[in-house]
Amino acid sequence: MNHAKKALIFIAISALVFGCARLKGNTRGQVQIPQTTAELQDINLNNLYGIIENLETEIAAIKKVPASRYPLYEQLRATDLAGMEARRDLLRILVEHCQFAKKELLEADKHPERKQEILEAWAKHKERMAALLDAADKKVNGLERKRIRLEFDLIEATLEHKLGGDHGPKSK
Repeated sequence: MNHAKKALIFIAISALVFGCARLKGNTRGQVQIPQTTAELQDINLNNLYGIIENLETEIAAIKKVPASRYPLYEQLRATDLAGMEARRDLLRILVEHCQFAKKELLEADKHPERKQEILEAWAKHKERMAALLDAADKKVNGLERKRIRLEFDLIEATLEHKLGGDHGPKSK
């Protein structure tokens, strides 16, 4: 299964888990299950907007960190920042997906006679989203791997410094 399909499945499962547990304007604390798939898209959108807002806060905080005189620290920070920005870009793609899905779901309710046109638009959307999500996922995963390698290098350099010199091969 490719990354795009995994991401779409993750969204659907998240919508069910978070959507079914979310209180919907209910002050008595009773859980109400969303009534429509379009309503699930609203829940997805609200969740995604919250995650993006948190990422924006983290990105702003990292950008305020003063530069270090140690190149590995700077590389690690730059990779962390790039990873957060890539994750935010991935989430923005998911927002676009949820918005389109909701629009199509509502359109299907209003105009069932446009079934073929709506299904064709959905098929094109799925194909486009698969490509966008695959590319975004590869970027995020690549940055995560790069970050781990940099962290290994940083830990090794720190250990060598603390132990007083070269004590083995460099990890790459």
